[in-house]
Amino acid sequence: MTPTRAQIRSKSALALLLLSFTALSACNDDGRTLREPTLTTAFVTTVPLTTTIGVEPTDYTDFYATTAWPDGGVVPTQNSCDGEGLSPSVTWGNVPANATAIGIVVTDSTDLLADGSEYILWVAAIPLADFIAGIPEGGTPDQAVQGLNSAGGIGWVAPCPPAGITHRIDFTVFAMRDATAITSGMSGNDMRSAIINAAIDEFTVSGSYSAPK
Repeated sequence: MTPTRAQIRSKSALALLLLSFTALSACNDDGRTLREPTLTTAFVTTVPLTTTIGVEPTDYTDFYATTAWPDGGVVPTQNSCDGEGLSPSVTWGNVPANATAIGIVVTDSTDLLADGSEYILWVAAIPLADFIAGIPEGGTPDQAVQGLNSAGGIGWVAPCPPAGITHRIDFTVFAMRDATAITSGMSGNDMRSAIINAAIDEFTVSGSYSAPK
């Protein structure tokens, strides 16, 4: 209900009376009292404690993996032949309880071999008892069992497409029941098949790479 003029005048007179009493008690006080601001949750901005750039978020409920590039992103130069050629970092989470090992298969699906198979950049198996959550860039646990890449070497071989051509790189991480069928130095395709046969679950992160201009 809208107050009447009489009510407004009555409130104003009361306010002036209060101000006069306040002026008598404090000559430097203008009659207004400022309360300290109260912090409420409405004005609090929450900032994540840590932010990881270039990987997938870790809010999956199933088995997942992250690597040095986001799914659909660009493979970093340091992981290619145009850089240091380091093996990419990789982490995993929500590993099934009955898994005993992690398998890694990285392929260049643009670079096909004479038999039509994908070019294998890296194939390895890591016992979970020895390594829990991932591998740092350029590093491999001593307990890892690695097979031959398509260049004929053991471990990671960096992607190296011709200038002007973009290649697709698929980084697949497997949760495995066991790794008893896997031995060091196996051919890339044989180890890949053994990893797939022992897999409980898998997660793939795809990326692309082309030589810098």
